[in-house]
Amino acid sequence: MIFKQLPLEAKFAAVAGIVFFSMMASRTYLAERIDVKSLRWLLRLQMALFANALMLIGSFHIWKSTVITFYRAPSISPYVFTFWKTVVLMFLVLAHSSFFTLLFLVAEEPYLFSLAAYTCLGSYIILIFFLFAFGSLEQGYKLLVRREAKMNNINKNDKLAIKPAVAVMVTVALTILGVLNASHPPAVNTVVIPVHKLPLSMDNLKVVLLSDIHLGPTVGKTKLKMIVKMVRTLKPDITVIVGDLTDSDVKDLGPAVEPLGQLDSRLGTYFVTGNHEYYTSDVNNWFELLKSFNIHPLHNENIHATDHLDYKADARNSTDFLGIFGQSASQRSFGIDYARNCFLKDGEPFRYISGSIHYSRIPRYYWKDRLLKMKMAGLDAIQTYVPWNFHEPEPGVYNFDGDQDLVHFLQLAQELGLLVILRAGPYICAEWDMGGLPAWLLQKENIVLRSSDADYLAAVGRWMGVLLPKMKPHLYQNGGPIIMVQVENEYGSYFACDFDYLRYLQNLFRQHLGNEVVLFTTDGASKPLVRCGALQGLYSTVDFGPGANMPYLPQPTSYDYDAPLSEAGDLTEKYFAIREVIGMYKKIPEGPIPPTTPKFAYGEVALEKVGTVKDLLDDLSPSGPIKSMYPLTFVQVKQYFGYILYRTKLPRNCSEKTLLSSLSHGIHDRAYVSVDGIPQGVLDRRNAVTLNITGNAGAYLDMLIENMGRVNFGKYNNDFKGQIWINGFNLGRYWPVRGPQMTLFVPSNVLVSSSPNNITVLELEKAPCNAGKCLLEFVDTPNINGTLEHLCDTSEKPFTR
Repeated sequence: MIFKQLPLEAKFAAVAGIVFFSMMASRTYLAERIDVKSLRWLLRLQMALFANALMLIGSFHIWKSTVITFYRAPSISPYVFTFWKTVVLMFLVLAHSSFFTLLFLVAEEPYLFSLAAYTCLGSYIILIFFLFAFGSLEQGYKLLVRREAKMNNINKNDKLAIKPAVAVMVTVALTILGVLNASHPPAVNTVVIPVHKLPLSMDNLKVVLLSDIHLGPTVGKTKLKMIVKMVRTLKPDITVIVGDLTDSDVKDLGPAVEPLGQLDSRLGTYFVTGNHEYYTSDVNNWFELLKSFNIHPLHNENIHATDHLDYKADARNSTDFLGIFGQSASQRSFGIDYARNCFLKDGEPFRYISGSIHYSRIPRYYWKDRLLKMKMAGLDAIQTYVPWNFHEPEPGVYNFDGDQDLVHFLQLAQELGLLVILRAGPYICAEWDMGGLPAWLLQKENIVLRSSDADYLAAVGRWMGVLLPKMKPHLYQNGGPIIMVQVENEYGSYFACDFDYLRYLQNLFRQHLGNEVVLFTTDGASKPLVRCGALQGLYSTVDFGPGANMPYLPQPTSYDYDAPLSEAGDLTEKYFAIREVIGMYKKIPEGPIPPTTPKFAYGEVALEKVGTVKDLLDDLSPSGPIKSMYPLTFVQVKQYFGYILYRTKLPRNCSEKTLLSSLSHGIHDRAYVSVDGIPQGVLDRRNAVTLNITGNAGAYLDMLIENMGRVNFGKYNNDFKGQIWINGFNLGRYWPVRGPQMTLFVPSNVLVSSSPNNITVLELEKAPCNAGKCLLEFVDTPNINGTLEHLCDTSEKPFTR
């Protein structure tokens, strides 16, 4: 009975109190009686109900002020009032639903409904404030003058409607201003903070503070990408994320935080928790995810600062960053003691065992797995190439994100305790297209690569001016993992033998990296090769083993020459043999070795013929053809990979077989010739430079040129010359009759389970779809060393698998 007699506002407050006490009961009584997942969901539901119960008090006040008051005003027509009542009702429903979107509408990108709901929630708060503010002013005015203001010619009910009308107008104006504000990038405010007795080595330390990002119903991956891009532009020494990073759990928002992995502050990125990470009850999972991005989480804990800060004022022990981050940079050094014939690490003799890994050939998804396996084999260091064309596909267009995120790769290596030997180029060989040099360099037709050619040096200077400053913070003496940097690669095997070029590179590297880093060269193990590749001031080394294939010999997609770790990350017998030998000379790390990557034989997959290249020309080349008097090379049309279709008309009848010849330096690499869609044969730069064709005058002569990659080793780098995709990811070429590779590796992260996977096959010669089985097969055993049948039988067989 008492509850029924309470005013409506008091009833709402009582409901809120009941929900609040149920939350306390859940945190105490139920905490140990139900599983964590159910408890987390229950607490968040109770929080939403508690907030809505409190909001009902304000909503009732808004309804009375903006609907009932307007209803009494005779100047408002019934139609306008009905429309207005509907608007207010929708507004209140959206505002109340905002808290429930945290439970049901959280994803990688915000839903439109969530954005609308939280916009209404903001307007709700503004409106409540102004309704109470104007009401308080009115009551204060009445107390002062002790009478009601006389307002002639205004109906009393109309007068009552003025106050909420003004509050609504102010709310609408401020809401529009807020929405426009939110559509702009976050503001960057710079604050200079003087610190007493700060070591000189920490002077001008730049710290970027990201506060209260609130990933969730209103902030998603796109907005976070923009924030990360702004931070990277600022180039901070330290990045600190504070406050509420997220409003939901890892399951829903894990993909949205991926851009944080691109933060590459010199002294690290740190996360200090807010209360929302604990409110979601998923704080430990968030910590693990952030650690995988090389972000160091810090709990909100009561810890004395002196336990973690160890600043010394004297120059000998001055630190470059907080003691909690590890050994101070000024105490780290790496060099060579020629007198004692050894490396020196931090002033002590040092010997390392290293292995080679090419980050550019491995999806980022697998980097940590491969590095950890190398660490568990007993390696101290890794060496990796930096392919220039992997990061600058077009002049001035640089890519250091995703699979090209070299900084993240270095951070992972350091996190696992691996040192890094960086082979920075600009030329790397590595059985990589054009040895890592960008094909766009060939736009100057007479350029001499890997020499003192002015255009070449200018391009190298611009590239190294981007790459090396990114690498400097990761040098060992600066707190990073890089102990040595290689200049060029196997230059003694190149015809130019240009010492001015090597001296230019030496000065360029010193300019960007400083004088402390060890710079070295690598050449083949013979005096003639070392003679042109070595230079005073550069530590000279040699390599052993098989070299690159010579001009025009194919190289397989899988860069796996019987490697201890296979292309798929498999642990081979050689891996364990090497580990055993290393164990004879040093202690092998304890702990489990990550297992061989699981593989699945999904079996045969039927293919459906989409069409021929001729049928699909409008889709493949939506901008239409390029018209030219003479055939243009790939470089001249600025298409550096793939295929180009050359088309002309036969000038006369060729009813009898007519010879079509590829002149010297003509076809690069392989041309598929047809007349009016009828295949005529294949021209090949090595052994098929002529072909007989037939056709009528005016018929279309088509030549589909395949760019099979540029020579990567030797003087033929200046050569002007030139599949299966899954979900847009290029798996590589197949050519069973040539071999030796008979299968292609499919990384697991390429496949998706949320929708059908799209497999696209471009068959260039004899598609089996017209006569036989049209399928491909997923197997669980690689075959990259198949029998080269063409050596015994030169007749090419139709492609079947």
